[in-house]
Amino acid sequence: MATTSITFRLDAELKKHAESAFESMGLNMTSALTVFIKTVVREGRIPFQIVTDEYAGPKKSAKEALLALEKYAGTLKRDVDIKKELAEYREERYADSTRH
Repeated sequence: MATTSITFRLDAELKKHAESAFESMGLNMTSALTVFIKTVVREGRIPFQIVTDEYAGPKKSAKEALLALEKYAGTLKRDVDIKKELAEYREERYADSTRH
């Protein structure tokens, strides 16, 4: 197998942290990036979800996440009774399946 080199720019501090993380996994930068690229080629997708900072999760409090979701989704029911919603959904599904 012929090999090739790839050169790219990366923040020095980020590189240092990445090398440390990879080392703790028994990998070097080349091995880790090779695993990533092989996964992309094999699966035909980025092997993790890419999201905007607005929906990134842990950085936000639950309240902030809910407000972001409401803004994104438009409206969101407050004080939803999950058991009631599930029962109604099941009734609708059962009714639909008996009509056929």
